[in-house]
Amino acid sequence: MKKNKSKFKSCFLLPKMIKDDFCEYIQKFGKINPPSSEYQILNIDINNSSILIYQSGIVILEKNPKIEEIINIFYNRHKLQQPEFETYIEKNYNEKTNIQNQINIPKGIWLTELQISALIEYLNTNSKSIQPIRNERARFEQNDQVLIVNKNNVVYTTTGFDDYHNIISKVVKNNNPYLDFDNILIFDEIGRWDKIGPYIVSLSQISPNNAIELQIKGVKDHSITRNKSVQDFLPIIENYVTYETKIVTPYDINSQIKNKTDYLTYLNDSNNHFISSLKLSLNKKTLLIIDSELSHLIDHTNTIKISKKYRDLPIIGISSTINHIISNKWKNNVEKQSNIKLTKDNIAALFKHKEQKQLIKEFLFND
Repeated sequence: MKKNKSKFKSCFLLPKMIKDDFCEYIQKFGKINPPSSEYQILNIDINNSSILIYQSGIVILEKNPKIEEIINIFYNRHKLQQPEFETYIEKNYNEKTNIQNQINIPKGIWLTELQISALIEYLNTNSKSIQPIRNERARFEQNDQVLIVNKNNVVYTTTGFDDYHNIISKVVKNNNPYLDFDNILIFDEIGRWDKIGPYIVSLSQISPNNAIELQIKGVKDHSITRNKSVQDFLPIIENYVTYETKIVTPYDINSQIKNKTDYLTYLNDSNNHFISSLKLSLNKKTLLIIDSELSHLIDHTNTIKISKKYRDLPIIGISSTINHIISNKWKNNVEKQSNIKLTKDNIAALFKHKEQKQLIKEFLFND
């Protein structure tokens, strides 16, 4: 078994409450590079060293006293304890058996609060507890495998998942939050306030048992996905879920809408038409999980509302995956057409393009 040396030497986890402020702060000290993956928020060079920040809050950096000083200053200003840096080792396995294990066993599973509590209670009795570091709830060790429970309620390992996966599966199945229902509907959206389109709404239907199966297979919200592309989850999801989607492009909006009020009215009418064309199986045994921006469209007794800031239900990974794959496909097509990378940091390139008026109308939501 051979390992490739990793360029990056240490990592830590940013708390959600400071992630945006930290990204804004750190940009002042170096050169910003284009993200090397769709999950990166920031890729920046500081003092000839790189620092990568991911949507999940994970920060990976080369060991550099200057960078660590900058980070420490930020934490001091916010009156927070300094982060504890872990060694980061990127492994590259050449053996087919190891590759197969990586495919079959997810690297991280997103649990509910009840499932986390049950897992920790079980492992406290049946596994060796290790002192957790900052931003972790717990650490356990078994047969040289280390399991980490982070504060996002994601359970993952740094050394392999084989021994722990069966334990986690049993805990999740024994603590199924959907047992009182026969059917689950997920009505979700993305892109409502994004500068770069499109706006997408989806309605997904799944049984409670299948929802648990997808959770065990590692399906989770795109923002906390680790070591696996969100694209890889779609074939898995499509084996268990039926869904419908609607896409509204910036061109659709810019051709008809002049102000914010008209924009919201347009989306409301569009979404009403979308759900009216579908056969909604709503009864006492149906659980509706719905984005709070859409909740006024469907009146149902058994409803859980989710907000943009608090998407803490593992089942949301289903709609998150579907919506973001459709959005990414649209953006990829646009990038091929315009030869411009569509990121928030690269909007200025559209305004400099020789066909700027048409491109802006097609690709950006006008204020």
